[in-house]
Amino acid sequence: SKADSSNLRLPRILNASTESFSIAAWIKYDADTFSSGNIHLFQQAGQGRTILYLKPDLHYGTYLTAADYLCTDTTELNTWNHVIVTWDASAHVVQFYLNGKRVNTEKVSGSAFDGTADVLIGSHKNAAADGAIKGNLDELRFYKTVITEDMADAMYREFEAAKKLPELASLIAEAKTLNGSTDPDAIAELASKTADAEALLKNSSPSADDIS
Repeated sequence: SKADSSNLRLPRILNASTESFSIAAWIKYDADTFSSGNIHLFQQAGQGRTILYLKPDLHYGTYLTAADYLCTDTTELNTWNHVIVTWDASAHVVQFYLNGKRVNTEKVSGSAFDGTADVLIGSHKNAAADGAIKGNLDELRFYKTVITEDMADAMYREFEAAKKLPELASLIAEAKTLNGSTDPDAIAELASKTADAEALLKNSSPSADDIS
């Protein structure tokens, strides 16, 4: 809602100085989510720092150890995308994942805040509307471990269809304009659009083994 108090709070869940973790979510930012500065997705409260933020150039970054490290790929506005950030407390390593794929791994300098802190989802600890998310967030997951690449891929593919909904809606709309036609070419095109839609849905559905 782009309000200074627009957040979820996970109480006393993390000491990043000693505990490894992974945080994941599906998120769809509104096209006008930025007003000025960065958007804060995952943030430690109190003396803690920003776990994951989004820059106006659409690169994610972290300030967990009082130094900025960036995801080398960009995300998108106004469409669903999946993001994961992981932290290995013993190795001092951050990983960024976008849509099920590991983008980059960073060996970081500095130290994470040594204390158990709440984690805020959606805004900065210093409440300000400018830094809050405007959009939708779903399937938030928090793990006190560094997830594997296979887990990241399975989390994405479990709901991959969400990212393909606009394409699917377009195929359905095109098929509706052809429905009922007696023209052979239109009938063939309708069959093709229907097959494309079925393939899109099939390829977006993971098997039970993928998500076990």
